[in-house]
Amino acid sequence: MGRIVPLGLLAWLGLGLGPAVLLGQARPVPPPVANDDAVIPALIEVLRDNDQDTRQYAAMALAAMGSRAVEPLIGALKDKSRERRAAAAYALGQIGPPARAAIPALVQTLKDDSPTVRRQAAYALSRIVGADNANAIIQSPPGAPEPMFPQPSSEKKQ
Repeated sequence: MGRIVPLGLLAWLGLGLGPAVLLGQARPVPPPVANDDAVIPALIEVLRDNDQDTRQYAAMALAAMGSRAVEPLIGALKDKSRERRAAAAYALGQIGPPARAAIPALVQTLKDDSPTVRRQAAYALSRIVGADNANAIIQSPPGAPEPMFPQPSSEKKQ
């Protein structure tokens, strides 16, 4: 059986999914695609929630927004909440190569006091630049210029 999303989060996100949909008894009507970036700060706020599943769902929602969520997630890496920092790093990793702008902030996050946050930052770097390139970043001496990485095929300029 699949994971059940907290009903309050679904209602808060405005997905309008009723209990019949969540229990697999009905098919959901896809919500309209929201191009409103106003939901991003609200989801960033949810990254501080005490419930790990709620934080994960918010991070996945932010990751689904792609590059539009990168700058707010970079800001969340500096939050006082360990949970928010870890969830922000996780979301950046889920975004993958389009989150390349987060590399310097993620490298700084590798020095976080929390092992969970450091682990998520390392994971994010490996997803953004690849595991081998992430190792090169992590092992670079402080102040060294960022190593040059091959652009993923979807980002190559012709």
